[in-house]
Amino acid sequence: MSISVFNTEVKNTLQDPMFFGPQVNTSRFDVNKYPIFNQLTDLQQSFFWRPEEVNLSKDVSDFNKLKPHEQHIFTQNLLYQTLLDSVQGRAPVLALLSICSLPELESWILAWTFFENCIHSKSYSHIIRNVYTNPTEVLDGIIESPEIIERAKNIAQYQDKLINMVLKYDNEEDEEKKKAMVPEMKKALLVFFFVVLMLEAVRFYISFSCSWAFSEGMKLMEGNAKIIKFIARDEACHTTFSLHILNILRSGQEGKDYQDYYQELIPTFKQIVLETYEQEKAWAKHLFKDGAIIGVNEATSIQYLEYLVDFNITQAGLEPMFGKPNNPYPWIKHWFNSDAVQVTPQETEMTSYVLSPDGNISGEDVEEMGDIEL
Repeated sequence: MSISVFNTEVKNTLQDPMFFGPQVNTSRFDVNKYPIFNQLTDLQQSFFWRPEEVNLSKDVSDFNKLKPHEQHIFTQNLLYQTLLDSVQGRAPVLALLSICSLPELESWILAWTFFENCIHSKSYSHIIRNVYTNPTEVLDGIIESPEIIERAKNIAQYQDKLINMVLKYDNEEDEEKKKAMVPEMKKALLVFFFVVLMLEAVRFYISFSCSWAFSEGMKLMEGNAKIIKFIARDEACHTTFSLHILNILRSGQEGKDYQDYYQELIPTFKQIVLETYEQEKAWAKHLFKDGAIIGVNEATSIQYLEYLVDFNITQAGLEPMFGKPNNPYPWIKHWFNSDAVQVTPQETEMTSYVLSPDGNISGEDVEEMGDIEL
């Protein structure tokens, strides 16, 4: 079976599945099976920004004021964030676009990819070009850092599994063989989105907290902190999407098979959580090996990590691993409560992940946007 950009088959997108159904034909948004994806796409588009709009001239002199261990923390976080968004900038299109069957979902995937690849990744390069005298040498250091590479490999192994299954599925012409491949692909799809949840909602935040601590406690690198604030707002939107997908699938709305697979995969999810925790814990140790910065250190970063892990996995239907520890960085909420940023997703209930451009949303708005019945 070949793939075409123009599917002439008559479709009823209100009855089609999210994935593994007929290819999308008309990009129409008058009636949609899951309006939440349209709303999230509109929201994400309303957040459009360009890194060049942020003045980094003061950051150049600020960087030279940092102590060597502070420069290490700043640089390593930028490099790690660059690689994470490089991975996440291409994974959704490679893994999901050809198996997506709903126009509202296709539109979201494209918007998601654009922000990760064309805004976030370029933002890190923009910062590095402005702050460092030899930005190419700095960026070349990504591949030379085992602490960074190992974490990226851990994420990629799960995403690559689905991507390669999709490639094989797309190239298979025997319809019976294609049908037989779907159950394992559905499991790989669930794992893919769980890995994305851990990436978007957990893995970035030790690095983000450092960026904001430089500005909050030291009044330094404020341009960088502002860019990271915009990125974090986008990541909260991406986390919202990931949770909606996982909860739609585990609730059985897309078929009891997904519901059964989700329960079957809980040990795998727990393993992914453990891998994420151990790697981010090691990252905190790597960052602060020569010293801390005002407001952030290894011990509190690990506590924050445990807080993030427990909040997000419980939203996805898993039991907490750490007994829901308190947030050691309550001041971080400030970075999500200004300039049209609502709150960090780790400060809200699951339905409140839905953000609004003005930072406010009513209970009625949330109810209207919620497609999930658990």
